[in-house]
Amino acid sequence: MEENKERKKRIIPILLFILVLIVVVVGGTYAIFFYGKRGDTRNVISTRAINCTFNEGPLISIRSAFPISDEVGKKLSAGSIDGYDQGYYDATLSCECKGTKDSNCRGSYEIYAINTSTGAKIDEQYIKVYITDGEQTEQTLGGVTTFKSLTDSSVNSNGKLIYRNSFTNSFSQKIRLRFWISKDYPVSEESLTFKAKLGVEVSE
Repeated sequence: MEENKERKKRIIPILLFILVLIVVVVGGTYAIFFYGKRGDTRNVISTRAINCTFNEGPLISIRSAFPISDEVGKKLSAGSIDGYDQGYYDATLSCECKGTKDSNCRGSYEIYAINTSTGAKIDEQYIKVYITDGEQTEQTLGGVTTFKSLTDSSVNSNGKLIYRNSFTNSFSQKIRLRFWISKDYPVSEESLTFKAKLGVEVSE
């Protein structure tokens, strides 16, 4: 009973940890690792008038990867470059309006990332971020930027905005995320890390 009460309290706002980005730099070499659940994970977000699911795609896998240019980073795909095995991370946010008329359903959603690095860490200005709609034509939802330059999240004081949009009826939005180390990263013998958690929040 107590568990059900706590669950209800956390319905909105809800934070879905779907992705952990870990970047490790040791002795002038570069290694990037992503950790998350494999397979298709169905996360559910509910409000009074909206039911949403956030379906996670395959885990992105980047190992022993060197810094690359933005031109190369924007085209990363599975196995396209040594160390960037998966290349990108796909996910789909789908929201269905409750009731009989979609026009009664209005809201907004925000996808954001939180830097969770501890100890010696890579400066956020060297972590590149790029998002598209994940369709065959790969339409850009946000230009290439650095993690440091991302706008602050409006729903999480520690978060950086990845993508935000509003809706007036049921919808499905696919996103494709790419992360890479900037080609401008200076070679260093120091061991550094970067970690980030990705979350999504939907509100009426």
